[in-house]
Amino acid sequence: LREINYVTGLMGETLIATDLFDDKKLFNMLFIDYYLKFEPQNCFVATSDDSLHPLGYIIGTLDTQKQEKAFTRKMIWRVLLRLIFVTWWRYPESFKQMIRFVTAFPKEHNQKMEYINRDYPAHLHINMSPSMQSKGGGSMMMQHFLNHLKVQNCPGVHLGTMNQNKKAVPFYQKHGFQVSLEVPVELWNVPEKQVELIFTKSLLENEG
Repeated sequence: LREINYVTGLMGETLIATDLFDDKKLFNMLFIDYYLKFEPQNCFVATSDDSLHPLGYIIGTLDTQKQEKAFTRKMIWRVLLRLIFVTWWRYPESFKQMIRFVTAFPKEHNQKMEYINRDYPAHLHINMSPSMQSKGGGSMMMQHFLNHLKVQNCPGVHLGTMNQNKKAVPFYQKHGFQVSLEVPVELWNVPEKQVELIFTKSLLENEG
């Protein structure tokens, strides 16, 4: 799962050989490890027929505000130790990219996310192995996860992606997600203009 996360981590494309974030362990600590360690009940994996090889995953939480507080308690110290004792000297490009992650989003973004989290408290991350994309597995996992949220009486869900993730945007729209927030950011050290897109979907019976 961590390998899939890394090879799709650059706005849907691989981080391998980009010299943007070579510290794979830190990258996975930031984006996937919390869910696998502390919310496995909200993690689902697509596997090959022999059930040994993961082909993709969908992970998330029912309550983003609680998850963010839990991440701070349970993961930030691990991230800081990695940064201090490994990343800053072995992977200086990853250290610089971490600074970009921390400073990329304007204050207004966090304020608007408070409203998103209130009305659409759940969030998700979905990734398929590049060789398995556009073959139906992602749609099956998405439907399974949305049903999981409905069983838990969750009123809505959100997710974030970048405008450059050309495969992800139509996929989310296909499953009824709508863009609720667009934020220009300089998240990655690449020349292209970057815009974060926050998609939302209501799970209430009388809404879309």
